[in-house]
Amino acid sequence: MFADTGLLSPVRAGCPAEAATSDGACLQALLDAEAALARAQAGLGTVP
Repeated sequence: MFADTGLLSPVRAGCPAEAATSDGACLQALLDAEAALARAQAGLGTVP
């Protein structure tokens, strides 16, 4: 069985770059992008 080493592993910087590219940071960026898209669509009245 393989260990869960993250989305971008084997990248391991041990610095601020590691925190910026962590699984949580990537997930948050995806959610932020989806929220921005939904706001833009809502402004146009095109939210499905």
